Amino acid sequence: MAKYIFVNRFFYPDYSATSQILTDLTLYLSGYEMDIHVVTSRLSYDKLAVKLPVKEKVHNITVHRVWSSNFGRTNIVGRAIDYLTFYLSAILRLLLLVKRDDLLITKTDPPLMSIFTTLIAKIHSAKAINWLQDLFPEVAIHLDVNFLKGRLGRVLIYLRNYSLKKASSNVVLGEKMRDRLIKEGVSQSKIEIIQNWSVNQQIAPEGDHQLRTQWGLDGKFVIGYSGNLGRAHDSQTIINAMLALKDSQEIVFLFIGGGSHYVKVEQACERYNISNAVFKPYQPYSELHLSLAAADVHWLCLQPKLEGLIVPSKFYGIAAAGKPVIFIGDTEGEVATLINDRKMGFVVPFGDSQALLEKFNYLALNRSLCQQMGQNNRKIFEREFDSRFAFHAWKKVLEKVESKSAVVTYPKVEKAN
Repeated sequence: MAKYIFVNRFFYPDYSATSQILTDLTLYLSGYEMDIHVVTSRLSYDKLAVKLPVKEKVHNITVHRVWSSNFGRTNIVGRAIDYLTFYLSAILRLLLLVKRDDLLITKTDPPLMSIFTTLIAKIHSAKAINWLQDLFPEVAIHLDVNFLKGRLGRVLIYLRNYSLKKASSNVVLGEKMRDRLIKEGVSQSKIEIIQNWSVNQQIAPEGDHQLRTQWGLDGKFVIGYSGNLGRAHDSQTIINAMLALKDSQEIVFLFIGGGSHYVKVEQACERYNISNAVFKPYQPYSELHLSLAAADVHWLCLQPKLEGLIVPSKFYGIAAAGKPVIFIGDTEGEVATLINDRKMGFVVPFGDSQALLEKFNYLALNRSLCQQMGQNNRKIFEREFDSRFAFHAWKKVLEKVESKSAVVTYPKVEKAN
């Protein structure tokens, strides 16, 4: 019986985005009596002291946790060492684990792991599938990691592209990412688009606003941000809007998560005496429905130069929670198009703090409309973005690769009217 071996640096019980998505999918697949394995680290995304078991069963999933250093995300050198040690440990484990006809599914944390797993698949006559959450090193190059801008970056892109061309299939998150890979020479026949998702049963509109009460938000109009606010995102646009609303008695800004721009917003609040902002750490995945419900509207952002390289997965959780969304970024980008086409909220050009401020004020003054938009978003989520569609598509991709079928048709799950 062939094994399905997934590779990612984080997995359950970690609650970072890539871990959650991988956990959801593998739990679904394990219900089909598939032999599911996950090769991951012993680390937690934002808790350096946590050390997870070396090997365990999570439901029917066999989890292999390999050693890696744990310098964390605070500096680029430490992060590079963390990546390097995970590469070495994971490669050694995979060389022993992978057998003929196994399916080796590699995510993009750490970046460029596909270069090694495609080679391992070839050595063992296994089948390689790459699950691209982002495109590296292009992301790093656009974020001004200077040592990748020259020959080294070009070499890494060549090696990455080679691994994608040799793989049996490559799963990407959207059309713009697909188009990027086609321009890089990857055959369209080897690219499948499967969007990220939220799980209906885990995140749903929540009537019990217990966190609003616990965090002192009752009676306020709460503008929320949930998750990593990192280098790919933005802080200045929201800081400028917050400065204009710093004396508001009705509006509160809620930040849940972490990241480099999260810290910048915290520092700006201290510097400019912005008192109507609340900062909370990452919440347990089991309480994500509560933390998303604590806000009346959520915003998210992506630097326009990163369109086609990253797709913000926060969007799906916001829709599942039945909340309007305001996107700051490329007005014709992947998420912006979804929002505009389905009237799920508003799109604000990157850096346009005045437009952002206007949207915040508009929704705060029209709370019934805000609620209606959220209810509409929940219906759209159930129709289009529920995890069952993505899970079905993933199962079809795996079946196609395993059987070497030339054509795959999916999804057959009928979307609700």
